[in-house]
Amino acid sequence: MSMPSFITVVGAAVLCMGAFGASAQTYPSKPVRVLVPWPPGGGNDLLARPIAQKLTENLKQSFVVDNRGGANSIIGSEVVARSPADGYTIMINSVSSMTINPVYYGKLPFTLDHFAAVSKLTWWTHAMVAHPTLPVKSMRELIALAKARPNELAYASFGTASTSHLGGELLNTMAGIRLTHVPYKGGGPALTDTLGGQVPLYFTTLPPVVPYIQNGKLRALAVTSEKRSQFFPDVPAFNETPALKGFVLDIHYGLWVPANTPRDIIQRLNAEVARALNAPEVRERLRSLGAEEIAGSTPEQLDALVKAETPVWSRVIKAAGIKSEEFR
Repeated sequence: MSMPSFITVVGAAVLCMGAFGASAQTYPSKPVRVLVPWPPGGGNDLLARPIAQKLTENLKQSFVVDNRGGANSIIGSEVVARSPADGYTIMINSVSSMTINPVYYGKLPFTLDHFAAVSKLTWWTHAMVAHPTLPVKSMRELIALAKARPNELAYASFGTASTSHLGGELLNTMAGIRLTHVPYKGGGPALTDTLGGQVPLYFTTLPPVVPYIQNGKLRALAVTSEKRSQFFPDVPAFNETPALKGFVLDIHYGLWVPANTPRDIIQRLNAEVARALNAPEVRERLRSLGAEEIAGSTPEQLDALVKAETPVWSRVIKAAGIKSEEFR
């Protein structure tokens, strides 16, 4: 999916500068809470921290990361939905979480209308990783072992109804196997148990596991991008295994604020996020985590991505045979 260049995003923002009101001219005049609706150590958290640090440096005001994990980002998202629409609470989350939850759960304490889009941030792929003690080195070998030992192998996810969970269930469906799902309350706890060998497999976004693939503490079996990741060219794509042809699962991230936040503040945030993403140290950090592409966007482009992904996840949930639940 193509993304606008930094020059395009900033150029559009500069054109809007003349329309900024007093609120944008003085914003921010106090610390800004960057709410991450996931525990520390996961992909959202790793993405938020370098961006928050650069916003703090550029705007001479603190942008403080606040982790509010739980319920596939629902708990933290509700905090944002109920926060004042003044630009002092912003949220970094995956587009998939924003779109899966309304589909998977029959009822939520908020709707997408409670949020206003600011900008896309980046995207990266997922990977199936294994503890080195598991005797498999490819998806073909994993499928064969799972068929020989039905219901005996487990995979960790970073939460029920997450891309981590749904990707694993789609794997079960397409490969005709039955890996047992073990949900955790975020990527950090899931990673800890996988590294410790308590669970042999982890279906995860790439960033948290990059250093452990590099040092051999985890083995990458495959990535879910259409083609191999530019960072791990020796690791096959799911697509390369005949039983998994067509299995593609990327994850996009964006920034949102509460609905009814003044337009001039959204425009200011949009321009500053683009500037932060273009900073060499931020780009270097995100690329070290496996970010396949780093670029801002207009709010409208983020909205369009949310609308485009909703039917995709509906099809995944249906194909995997997962029954929707009611959030409690």
